Amino acid sequence: MGWNMKIETLKGIGKIHIKSELPDGDGIRSTNDFLRSTVNNFAKQAANYMNILTEAPFIYSEKQLHSVLAPAFSQFTEAFLMEAPVKRKWSAIKELNHVDSYGWLDYWCYYRTLEYFIEIKHGFISIRTGKIKEFNKETWVEANRQLEVVEGGALIEDSNSRGVFPIALQIMPIFETANNSNPKYIYDEEHKEKVVMDCLNSLSPRPNWSALWSIDKELAGPYKYTSRTEYYPGVLFIARVLDIIK
Repeated sequence: MGWNMKIETLKGIGKIHIKSELPDGDGIRSTNDFLRSTVNNFAKQAANYMNILTEAPFIYSEKQLHSVLAPAFSQFTEAFLMEAPVKRKWSAIKELNHVDSYGWLDYWCYYRTLEYFIEIKHGFISIRTGKIKEFNKETWVEANRQLEVVEGGALIEDSNSRGVFPIALQIMPIFETANNSNPKYIYDEEHKEKVVMDCLNSLSPRPNWSALWSIDKELAGPYKYTSRTEYYPGVLFIARVLDIIK
């Protein structure tokens, strides 16, 4: 891929293309490593599932993603918790007219003395149309708002925590349906590049970190279902890392 990404090859799994626009600052190097490790271990866990069950674990919904994300986090974080409790100060966004309330983060992770508050969203991208659906644009906005109103800092009191990075992370499998025909786009790297860039540019607020897992051809398909045949040439990870909370 040619859009200024760092590339890492995972044998038999595919290539990870990473684009980071995070500015230099306290904890940024560790945060880049945290996100890279998240994607790499997600790919490893998903590939293992695909090899055993001949289906992809990321094709369903956000709920099923946790079956891949939780073991991925367990491989490299010091600790993590699903559904971590937080207080959200919704009154800070006056146009929403919401009251302050307690809620839950999808994940709290502890890594290299930094904490991460993570909201996960899921969606799909057809490689034929190359567009993100309006619903997924709305869930992206929702994830960012949920993090922007989190009140307070570290969950670990009296610890060596250097601070908290809130992260909105949208995970979007790229698919091609090819019933009774050969897939047209899954091996077209130039087209895949265009799809990724169009998707990133269509989101607001703008992501500042992204990765593409370009899935190995042997894993990409075909996957045959009752009424369709699908290929999965990649999974796009779109992230916005908010300012550190200390």
